[in-house]
Amino acid sequence: MSDKTEVLWSPRDVAKRLGVSASGLRRLAGSYSELYGELPRDSSGTSRLWPTEAVNRLEAARALLAAGQARSIRDALQAVEGGAVASPEAALALGQDGRVIEALGVVAAHLEALQESNVALRSEVAELRSEVATLWALPASQRPGEATELREGAESEGIAVRAARWLERLMRGQEG
Repeated sequence: MSDKTEVLWSPRDVAKRLGVSASGLRRLAGSYSELYGELPRDSSGTSRLWPTEAVNRLEAARALLAAGQARSIRDALQAVEGGAVASPEAALALGQDGRVIEALGVVAAHLEALQESNVALRSEVAELRSEVATLWALPASQRPGEATELREGAESEGIAVRAARWLERLMRGQEG
């Protein structure tokens, strides 16, 4: 006979440890009992008591489920019985069904698209800066007609605004 006393967890403590509601724990208890037999009851016979081994099995099964390595809690419990262990991604999956990992994948795809767009925009800006520098390096007499107007109209409108408009027309091919 063993000197060890088995530790039994209350439903409240198990629900807290697993991060589930009381009704969620009752559903888990049903699946668990189908595979492993009935859980012990308290002295009044109303509440289930959870051996540490059962709590550990449920944690492992929920990790498999969160990692997408099982389709149901029952399948996950059977996999745990067979020695299955959740992948490292399970640590990232905070939801019961792995929605967090799926959402991270979507966000990563969007970030990748934004990075590609950013590279293209940086290239365009560099080309525009080069063209503007080339135009401003020309003597005033060789600049397109509006360059003179830019200097003359600086009092009524900001030079930067007029320069931007001139550059825009130039880019559209309206200036010679």
